[in-house]
Amino acid sequence: MADNTLFDDVFRTLLEKCTKLIVPVINEVFGTDYAMEEKVELLSNEHFYLEGEKQVDRRITDSCIRIRNNMYHIECQSSEDAEMSIRMMEYDFHIALNTGRKEDMMVLRFPESTVLYLRHNSNTPDHLQVKLILPGGQEAVYQIETVKVQKYSKQEIFDKKLLFFIPYYILKFEKRLQEIDESPEQLENLCTEYEDIYERLQTLQEQKEIDSLYLHNLVNLTVRLVRYVAGKTRHVKSEVAYMGGRVLELESEMILKRGLERGLEQGLERGQEETELKMLERYMQKHDVDFDEAFDDLDLPEEQYLDYRDKIVERGNVPIPVYSGRRR
Repeated sequence: MADNTLFDDVFRTLLEKCTKLIVPVINEVFGTDYAMEEKVELLSNEHFYLEGEKQVDRRITDSCIRIRNNMYHIECQSSEDAEMSIRMMEYDFHIALNTGRKEDMMVLRFPESTVLYLRHNSNTPDHLQVKLILPGGQEAVYQIETVKVQKYSKQEIFDKKLLFFIPYYILKFEKRLQEIDESPEQLENLCTEYEDIYERLQTLQEQKEIDSLYLHNLVNLTVRLVRYVAGKTRHVKSEVAYMGGRVLELESEMILKRGLERGLEQGLERGQEETELKMLERYMQKHDVDFDEAFDDLDLPEEQYLDYRDKIVERGNVPIPVYSGRRR
């Protein structure tokens, strides 16, 4: 998988599955004060236009977002691109075309735009600018904000709620990963750093500042990028990913239980039964235990024991022995 494709995939996954986490990023870049609960609309990121006389070309932006009546365009960039300012302006123009309105004359409102640079160096600009010379000799400067993601410390990320940046945190150590991998002391420090990140995320979930699915997705994407960026190391990749894996394992079980609780509260009896049966099957397969042990561990209603046991047998989705004979 190409480097840019992987980072773009993580970016789009965060937008789709952890949408509200983009709100603090917008607040940080543009000085807005939207609440995390603000309604965020993810608009189409495909823009079509004529290329030549007949060919229809397509441009895909990383994101096109609407909050209230304000439009935002955010691109994720993992490497330098000399044409980035032109591409951003081109994308912005097509967003403006798609959302333009007719008053006394046609009004094109350009979105607020920014580029998130996942990596940066001394040549990475604080702003992207394009000088426009308009008919009649009028001049204007089109400016796009830039964000150097790796400039944010772990403390700043949590203080400003920029949790969107956490999966990319491993890039802070990218140039030193081999050195870290060969130094037990540095490796321990990095593991401690990530352990603190995971614990802080779990605390936010416990305080209901993020929900279980957000925690799960953030940790999952963080582990994915650690494995990729640290792919040539022996210890960094395995140990940091292992810690994240423990969080995922625990939280997966909690998500199932919370889903069950929500189903019970809503009185969705059929949905409740299906949730419980799937939970039993997954627990049995994951932990290689029989039905009795899974039923007890998940603390399901005793009156459902016989019915659920028979249905698990009928479904036939669990290849291990279902009933040990320990009960009834």
